[in-house]
Amino acid sequence: MLDEEHPRLDKIEGDDNDYAFGSIGIHNVAVACLPAGKMGNNSAATVAKDMLRSFPIKIGLMVGIGGGVWSEEVDVRLGDVVVSQPEGKDGGVVQWDFGKTEQGGVFRRTGSLNGPPRVLLNALQNIKTRHLRARNKLPEHLSKMVMNNPHMAEKFGHQGAEHDLLFRPSYGHKGGETCAECDVHELVERLPARTSSDPAIHYGKIASGNQVVKDGVTRDEIAKREGIICFEMEAAGLMDIFPCLVIRGICDYADSHKNKRWQPYAAATAAAFAKELLGVISKQGVEELEPAKKLEPAKKLKPAKKLKPAKELEPAKHPRLDKIEGDDNDYAFGSIGIHNVAVACLPAGKMGNNSAATVAKDMLRSFPIKIGLMVGIGGGVWSEEVDVRLGDVVVSQPEGKDGGVVQWDFGKTEQGGCPEAIQRRFILIGIGGAGKSEVCLKFAEDNHERFWGVFWIDASSKESAKRGFVRVAEVCGVQDKSVDGARDWLANTKHTWLIILDNCDDPDCDYSRYFPFKKIEKLDVNDATTLLLKAAGVDESMWEAKHDDVKRVIEILSLHALAIVQAGAYIRNRLCTLNEYPDLFRNQRKRLLKYRPKQAASTYGDVYATFEVSAKVLETSSEPEAAYALDLLNILAFMHNEGVPESVFTEAWEYSQHVSNTIDERSEVWELSGWHVAQACSPRFMAHGLSDKMDIIPLREARNLLASYSIITLNNDDDISMHPLAHAWAKDRMEDARQRKSWAITGSILALATRDDTSWREYSKRLQPHVEVCINLRCSDCLETNPVFDVTRMFYAFGWLLLQMDSSRKAACVVSAAFEAMSRVLASKSASLSAMQRLRAACLSDLGEKNIAIKLLEEMVEIQKTMLLPEHRDRLLSQHALATAYIGNEQYARAIELLEEMVEIQKTMLLPEHRDRLLSQHALATAYIGNEQYARAIELLEEMVEIQKTMLLPEHRDRLLSQHALATAYIGNEQYARAIEPVWSTVQLLEEMVEIQKTMLLPEHRDRLLSQHALATAYIGNEQYARAIELLEEGVKIGKTTLLPGHPNRLASQHALATAYIGNRQHERAIKLLEEVVEIEKTILLPEHPNRLASQHVLARAYIGNGQHEKAIELLEEVVEIKKATLLPEDPERLKSERLLMSCLRSLSLASST
Repeated sequence: MLDEEHPRLDKIEGDDNDYAFGSIGIHNVAVACLPAGKMGNNSAATVAKDMLRSFPIKIGLMVGIGGGVWSEEVDVRLGDVVVSQPEGKDGGVVQWDFGKTEQGGVFRRTGSLNGPPRVLLNALQNIKTRHLRARNKLPEHLSKMVMNNPHMAEKFGHQGAEHDLLFRPSYGHKGGETCAECDVHELVERLPARTSSDPAIHYGKIASGNQVVKDGVTRDEIAKREGIICFEMEAAGLMDIFPCLVIRGICDYADSHKNKRWQPYAAATAAAFAKELLGVISKQGVEELEPAKKLEPAKKLKPAKKLKPAKELEPAKHPRLDKIEGDDNDYAFGSIGIHNVAVACLPAGKMGNNSAATVAKDMLRSFPIKIGLMVGIGGGVWSEEVDVRLGDVVVSQPEGKDGGVVQWDFGKTEQGGCPEAIQRRFILIGIGGAGKSEVCLKFAEDNHERFWGVFWIDASSKESAKRGFVRVAEVCGVQDKSVDGARDWLANTKHTWLIILDNCDDPDCDYSRYFPFKKIEKLDVNDATTLLLKAAGVDESMWEAKHDDVKRVIEILSLHALAIVQAGAYIRNRLCTLNEYPDLFRNQRKRLLKYRPKQAASTYGDVYATFEVSAKVLETSSEPEAAYALDLLNILAFMHNEGVPESVFTEAWEYSQHVSNTIDERSEVWELSGWHVAQACSPRFMAHGLSDKMDIIPLREARNLLASYSIITLNNDDDISMHPLAHAWAKDRMEDARQRKSWAITGSILALATRDDTSWREYSKRLQPHVEVCINLRCSDCLETNPVFDVTRMFYAFGWLLLQMDSSRKAACVVSAAFEAMSRVLASKSASLSAMQRLRAACLSDLGEKNIAIKLLEEMVEIQKTMLLPEHRDRLLSQHALATAYIGNEQYARAIELLEEMVEIQKTMLLPEHRDRLLSQHALATAYIGNEQYARAIELLEEMVEIQKTMLLPEHRDRLLSQHALATAYIGNEQYARAIEPVWSTVQLLEEMVEIQKTMLLPEHRDRLLSQHALATAYIGNEQYARAIELLEEGVKIGKTTLLPGHPNRLASQHALATAYIGNRQHERAIKLLEEVVEIEKTILLPEHPNRLASQHVLARAYIGNGQHEKAIELLEEVVEIKKATLLPEDPERLKSERLLMSCLRSLSLASST
């Protein structure tokens, strides 16, 4: 990728790197690789530090390969390029395996790594902007590489889409160098398919660690936790010592299927991006930087002073010795006995292998060290064999192949590791009289001191075993004197015990029923793995080879202990293999979960029977709460298994009362009907009310009863959750007719529970997963077995909720299905059909398909013009939807034309306070603002705000939106004093809403920041600079943590803050801020861009205020020349800059004459 190759340069003594030198574009480049066979953060840190010692490096690019993380949001493919980009508090690279393992084995990442220097981030923003306008140049650079080096074509070329295989996370590799033996049915379907082999570029966080990640499940867990899109092993060693950007070509998916096929091509694509990036970095920007590590003029280094023998030095008077250039350690020198000693500590606040390696390497360069001692503190591991106590000393000692120290977190994360169970079980098998009982007796006698209690149970019959356990309960003081009582007490006591079950001679008796076990539903992964392998009878020598299959099985069974035992028994009996079980489960879930093994069976037989025994108790009970519980169970089967809030039922009941009082058979699709009320109120716990409130007691009795049988779990906030298998059973236990009925009831409850009010956004967020599950679990014939129009009404309500919750794709699916069903039963001019079409268009627009949405709406409006009168509400609603789409597409003139016609019509037929009329006026005002017709917008909005003050609460969203729009219009019209009052109330109300609904509007929420920005702009116009500064400094601080340096909103906040500083005579602070803004805008905006010119103009004002007239004149002359070429002579912006330049020249002339 080098444009030119340069001769080799001398490097500093002790630098072991091998370099290539050359240039790319206008930049000189030094290239170093990690030593062959060496990888990881430590090696990278060593290479980088040597490079910084030898050469005046100013910026760096860490270029190489990595493992990609594919998701629906980030479509990473093999050969693509991932570039580190700061997000939030992270600098773009996170060291995912550096942190603390806390209580319960929970790992918490600690610390953070530096981000890239500003010049690289500016260049990154520049190249991203260029790629929005034109395709990237990576194919061009790759073609040139092959043209210059034809032998590289095959190995370093694209390897073909047919070899880009992404398997499900839990599906393991089947052996061999390729995936030829792997099951293609386990591939993840990624749509749409790529039409070009050109590499794509992705920007985000990269995970760096000392471990090779080679497991799909682990990959996804870390990716979800850290928000990363790529794994690699070197960058974390560089970020704090080497000012660089990380560029990785994707060669695999960090799973067990990784191989080396794509590595050369991935390396080439990463290098190609590095070349393109260097092409946009200005030489001036690099030259202005100091070297990452300042170098003295090149000179021959003197060898470090030879240490004198210890006996020649007086105690405590050892002089400081010279260290080699570039050694940052701080040393203490002295002697211990006959040995001279140099002591160095890790820098304050720095720990870990990287820091230790750097300190040690510097020490070895500076002094002729013969041996070393690594002295410090550590965490001890006590055991019966090694009695480690606090204050003891542990010294490393080689054992076997290990040298005494093992790097436990360096290696590959694969499937593996099954810890031994704490409870051990042994079975003695032999003919009668062989001495089995005597062996047990001898063991108990020799080891009785190891146990708190030893219990001998005669299991020759159920009665004798029962007597034995009752005796155990009596001895241990257990209140429940039964087999279950004694067994459960033993399972949960902290005492150690030994139970001997003697005379277990009946092959038809399941003796595992007598084993104490803790009552848990979910195992951890390792325990579940071991349990399945043992239950399936897999030979221990084959465990490692079966790990991939095991992970798939335990994943699909959600770690449920009984289900895993049953699956193992099914496999042990050769009814299927481990590999076949997941597919069989998907197709025959009910059959598998009802399988009953003869041995090691649950008390109740199978998984479903375990749950069913509780349901049978409820069905035979005459208590009303049992009936309530069964009705609730049927409804929960069609909601998400996690987090069902009580408010779903209460909100549905309250709205059902409203619907009951306003039922109109002519109601349209946006109105729910009596059918929905009848369905929702048919569960027996929903049938009662107290005045206008639902009687909540029956629901809570039902909930508590299900929880008492462990069918559901009540969370801290009393939300309902179910284990996935219990959730599946709740649906599978119902006959088809009951399923159809329960789905209709659940759908009606959810539809009635939806709210068309975004102040309920947090409530809607909790409702969303239940709506999605209800849609997914709908019966295939739901439109045939229920009234079509009522089902489509449900879908209409669901579609709006999903759209409001930014789940546009799912909304579009359900709305399309509803529209198709409605088209078969309604006339084309139906208002309901039009409403559904408008909702379809809104979904498409939200998905970015604005032109398709506009075309859809234009066709509908044209049809309605021939069928409906101009004042018909359906025609007006369609025009409003089309105008909104135009505004979203910045086609303001077309929106204004439509909306002006609508507003005039509505004035003749609707009262001023009618919501439809107000909504049209608001949309028209928004279009006026977008078209910079501020005076006309103000006229409309002032009227609206006055009306809304008389009919809406101050915190109502419609009133807030009108106030915010009016303030924006005032500011656009430079009426700052008038803008303050409405916007200030908006900000205060939004801040109150943040406190009440913390998940709705966080401090960084866009609406809140926009209102604060608008208010600050008004303060500036009204010369209330201190209040503006207070608001803007908060906004700028948030912007730095949430937005890239070149983001328009961040630049706008910095620009406004600098303007406020100037007004408040804080010119130096304004200059510092604006110089940064101007530099960034130079890399992302054309010279004639209004924003860039505005920033330069304000910077000139700051220079003038600070007495730097020459710098102001230089800047203004450039600005005026550009404006003369692009603006008319009478343009206010041009005149403003010309006048400022003339004023500055006069001031400088007067100053020089005096």
